[in-house]
Amino acid sequence: MSKRLKHQPSFNRRKFLGLTAAAAALGAGYYFGIDPLLDRGYTLKHSKPMMGTIVNFTIIGPDKESCHIALQKTAAHMDQYGQAINHYDPTSQLSLLNGHGFIENGHPTLIKVTRMSLEMSQLTGGAFDPTVLPLLALYKNVRQGGALPDQKIIEDALSHVDYKSVIIDGTTIRFAKPGMGMTLDGLGKGHIVDEGVRFINALGFSSVCIEAGGDLKVTGTKRSGQPWTIAIRNPRPGQTEEQIFLKMENIAIATSGDYMQAFTPDRRYHHIINPRTGFSSPELASCSILAPSVAKADGLATSAMVMGPEKSIALLDTLPDCEGFLIGKDLSTYSSKDFFKYNEKN
Repeated sequence: MSKRLKHQPSFNRRKFLGLTAAAAALGAGYYFGIDPLLDRGYTLKHSKPMMGTIVNFTIIGPDKESCHIALQKTAAHMDQYGQAINHYDPTSQLSLLNGHGFIENGHPTLIKVTRMSLEMSQLTGGAFDPTVLPLLALYKNVRQGGALPDQKIIEDALSHVDYKSVIIDGTTIRFAKPGMGMTLDGLGKGHIVDEGVRFINALGFSSVCIEAGGDLKVTGTKRSGQPWTIAIRNPRPGQTEEQIFLKMENIAIATSGDYMQAFTPDRRYHHIINPRTGFSSPELASCSILAPSVAKADGLATSAMVMGPEKSIALLDTLPDCEGFLIGKDLSTYSSKDFFKYNEKN
């Protein structure tokens, strides 16, 4: 086994992960490594509730007015672009698909993100599965203080989980089994961030950072000409371990963790569920993935939480454009072969 997959005491309890989810300067209670030199010229920082989370924009431009106009246009585009894949909205196409088992004349976003999700399922051997919605529904009451579902109920829900039973035929999507349901949250939010970055770049703003719930992409550089600096921190509250800072240009990063949407106080049960067992995997506390797109980073981070460290690192080492940093529940750390080339200290 590679040394990178063994416990690494030099990092344990000192240099940790948990990708920061918002700019500290925005008062959201997170840490975000933005260099003060950004203030040369005009830098717009703005937070907006979208997609069930807070989306944070950092835009570098020539003046205040142009930055605000770009922000408004980009946010509106992201809102409209993502409406079809919002399963919390009962009128969205994804909700209609879940309700009826099929939909015709699917919105391009729904078709595209569904295809991307199924490709991620194939890449990860089913560790990523967008059809886990029936399982997630079982745990909804747990978060509200209810009892854990028993094994029989979980087994029944598992019979409706199968990404291979999602059929796309042109603009029609249908489920091959009754009782199925799909969530595209696993990489859909990331794809909308990617689309927002693409849109604002097309408006002429080449240096931007858009972040949503811990998933972000940067393009260009800071006003100083230096790469963006992004902090990765300890996911466990109440601890003060040293952060890792990464230098990033034209790249995305996403983090999945057992602490983000925990169903139980001990974080044993959380929103990332193994689609084969119906339970959260027991090995990892957090996974941070670097990739060319937020969608890919998001999907791989979710998958890594299910796959565990050995399989995840083995997969990442076959993907030349992706790197990862993982931490176990026992506080051991794992990294892909070139992750630390992004370390600010290098």
